[in-house]
Amino acid sequence: MSSDVQLDRVTKRFGDVTAVSAVSLEVQPGEVLALLGPSGCGKTTTLRMIAGFETPNEGAVRIRGHVVNDVATYRRNLGMVFQHYALFPHMSVFDNVAFGLRMRRLPRDQTRERVREAMALVRLAGLETRRPSELSGGQQQRVALARAIVTRPAVLLLDEPLGALDRKLREQMQIELRALQRTLAITTIFVTHDQEEALTLADRIAVMEAGEIVQIGTPTEIYERPRSRFVSDFIGVSNFLPGKVVERDGDAVTVQVAGLRLRAAGGDGVQPGDPVEVAVRPEKVRLGTAPSSDANCVAGRVENVVYLGAVTYYYVRVTEDVRLVAMEQNQTPRPAHAVGETVHAAWEAASALPLRVAAQR
Repeated sequence: MSSDVQLDRVTKRFGDVTAVSAVSLEVQPGEVLALLGPSGCGKTTTLRMIAGFETPNEGAVRIRGHVVNDVATYRRNLGMVFQHYALFPHMSVFDNVAFGLRMRRLPRDQTRERVREAMALVRLAGLETRRPSELSGGQQQRVALARAIVTRPAVLLLDEPLGALDRKLREQMQIELRALQRTLAITTIFVTHDQEEALTLADRIAVMEAGEIVQIGTPTEIYERPRSRFVSDFIGVSNFLPGKVVERDGDAVTVQVAGLRLRAAGGDGVQPGDPVEVAVRPEKVRLGTAPSSDANCVAGRVENVVYLGAVTYYYVRVTEDVRLVAMEQNQTPRPAHAVGETVHAAWEAASALPLRVAAQR
């Protein structure tokens, strides 16, 4: 299967600053890819090179097999949605959505039919005569989506499309946007710094750091098997327990962490003597009042309890240098453990991942 979008060692520099460094990736037809990372990591610059707003210093951008480095944005057959929508305030909703079709000189009757279809897809039928200022933030976002898809682009590009919405509306729009993408089966690339948004919307996630893609994979792969502390820490919450590998047995390793010996799985080739950080997600840690038969079980004292309604976070001091965070779903109206209580924290070896300690740059 040929890819809809391909980046081949694309690099972008602004003066002495390298914003994107030799990035390569392929996006398959119908796929949703998230470019995820903190501010300044190069994700928006990467999207802008695909869109044609920036020209790479090196490498090639291909859309459906054609190099488009020197092709104007309006000739790339792309749909674009910006964070703040960029709607024309003096135009009606109809005219905003129809703008791209009119630029392409589509006949008037076809334009009306295309706009009608797009408005129905984003559930805004009947609002064609309104101005953007008369719409809510969620409705404006839908208008921007309708304007992007009405031209039937080969690829849809979204730059932090939900960033201007409040949390509840953003979560609702995530579900609606994913349903719309599935209906259209349109190849989509979107930029976000919101991990939950990436996990909700994307088929694959490309995590970026300092202008490079440091890991790319499905949401499950990125969350469950991060390749570095940066990825593990950026995608969700993790406990990081520094130690040294003392034994390797097939796919499992034993790590000395302070006065504890912990078992972990995988490890990407780490060997005895290697310094590592054992990463354990809080939801993998189970708390009890008695020792457990799990591969890892340590005693500690609850130092803090954070109740968040659906879940509770417990901060457990294991040793002077080791503290664990455990997350439990709330089954009762109050937390199951209290500050000062002695508990046993347990987790499986398969839930722990030994990550190499990055060399100091």
